[in-house]
Amino acid sequence: MNLLVALALFPTMLFGQAAPTTKVTNQVHPLNELSGEMVSQVKLAKEYFMTSPDPAAGKDFEERTANLSKRIAQIFQNFRNNRKGEYEKVGFVFSSSDWATGKHTPKTVAIPADTYIFYQIERTTNGDWKGGPTINGIDRKDWKIGDIPGGNVWWVTGGRGSAKTFWNINARYDQAYISSTIDREIVAIKGQLHALNLPTQ
Repeated sequence: MNLLVALALFPTMLFGQAAPTTKVTNQVHPLNELSGEMVSQVKLAKEYFMTSPDPAAGKDFEERTANLSKRIAQIFQNFRNNRKGEYEKVGFVFSSSDWATGKHTPKTVAIPADTYIFYQIERTTNGDWKGGPTINGIDRKDWKIGDIPGGNVWWVTGGRGSAKTFWNINARYDQAYISSTIDREIVAIKGQLHALNLPTQ
């Protein structure tokens, strides 16, 4: 599990919430792998546009600088497009269960809001399921399939004897979350470039 996923799923135990069991597929490449490639591309671009005798690099300093800026902008746009595609392919299955004996027990599983889109649930449908799910504060008892905003999951287990419930929710990253995450990654990469005295635009 990469760092972003680990941080997103950190359980808020102080409030009596549990973290779900989580299966992640198609994880994104670690940012440190990609940032090294970005630094190399910018270095090569700077060397070409500022020192190459190739007429295509530019006829004077101003034209060379302008061409370098265009190339760097293209490098970052390519990064954004490719990274967005990576994040869109990441899949999640969140799972949890609960039990009760001779009583009703509510349980909340902590899943960050504004991070995921939930699109399908498989859950207990017998009498042991006494309420919910309420997801991100919204009653979703009739929801089975279709895109909804993700967030904490609350439900109730109960019965006269031993009662057990479970649920699995399929999810993916929310588009706004993907965009903001990539923005932060680009800021981090530009920080590396600045530290190496390389241009960022």
